Amino acid sequence: MKKRELSYFMVQEMLYDYATGSLDKDRHSDVKAEIEKSKSLQDELFQIQTGLSYINKINELKISTSLLEDIKSEKNYLHFIKNSLSISQWPPIVKWTIEAFAIIFTVVVLTVVIPWDLAKEFVFRESRTELILAEVSKKSDEKISDVLVVEKSDEKKESDTFEDEEKVPVLASASAIVKNDAKPQAPPSVDPIKTQGFVYRGTASVINAQMGSVKLKEKIVEFGGRKAGEVELGWRRNQGDYYFHFTIPESRYEELQEYIKTLGELKISRDPHPRIMPNGIIRIILTAQESKN
Repeated sequence: MKKRELSYFMVQEMLYDYATGSLDKDRHSDVKAEIEKSKSLQDELFQIQTGLSYINKINELKISTSLLEDIKSEKNYLHFIKNSLSISQWPPIVKWTIEAFAIIFTVVVLTVVIPWDLAKEFVFRESRTELILAEVSKKSDEKISDVLVVEKSDEKKESDTFEDEEKVPVLASASAIVKNDAKPQAPPSVDPIKTQGFVYRGTASVINAQMGSVKLKEKIVEFGGRKAGEVELGWRRNQGDYYFHFTIPESRYEELQEYIKTLGELKISRDPHPRIMPNGIIRIILTAQESKN
C-alpha cells in the first residue's frame, strides 16, 4: 500500500503539536520530513518555539504577596484622584515653588492693601485734655492776650507732633492770673467755637507727581512752612503718593492753594481736631498723587 504524503496545510496545522511533542512517532517523522523541505514551515515552527519559550519564562516569575493584595483590592476613580492630588506625592521642587509664591503674595497684600499710614496715625494718636483757664490783661490800654491752654498728654505722642514748637505756659490755677494792679480777675466766659482746633486735610492730583512734589516742598518752605511729624516733607509712601504734613502761616494759605492748583487738581477740607494751633498758624496734611488724566 502506497504511503500517503502530507499536504502543506496539514503539516501547518500540526506544527504546534510537533513543537510540543504531542504527535506519535510515525506522524512526527512525516511532519519533520515535510518541514525540512519547506522554508516557510521552518519559519513558522521557529515562531511557535519562540512563543513557547517566552511562556515558559513567564511561568518562572514570582509575584510578591503585597503586590497581589494591592491588585486584588478594589480602588475607585475618586480614590485614584485623591492619591494623585495629595501634596505628599508632589515633587519637592513643586512644593517649594508653591510655598514661595504663597509667602510673596502674603507680603505683597500686607504691604499694599493695608493702609499703614492711617493705622500708624490711629495707634499713636495723642489722647489729651485741654483746660481753658482765662484771658490775661497786663494793662487797660493793651490788647487781650491769647487764651492759655493747659494740656495733659499721654505717654505716647501723636505721630504728627510738631518739632521745635514753642511751649505754652502752664498755669496752676485761675487764681494765679492777675492784672498788674494785683487785683484778682474772675475768669471770663470763653466761646468754645473760637477755641476749637482744626486741621486741613487734602489731596492733590498732579501730573508727574514726583517732580511736582519737589516743587511743592520748595514752595512750602518759601512760604514759611515747616514739617510737623516724624517724616520729611514729600515722603513717598508705599501707595506711591507723596505725604506732606506741615504748619504754615495762615496768611500764606490762599497763596499756597493757588500754587497747588497750578500743579493739578486740589481737594481740601477743614476738619475738627483736638489740637489748638497758635494764632496765625495752621496745620495741613496733604497727599500728592499721580493724576489719572
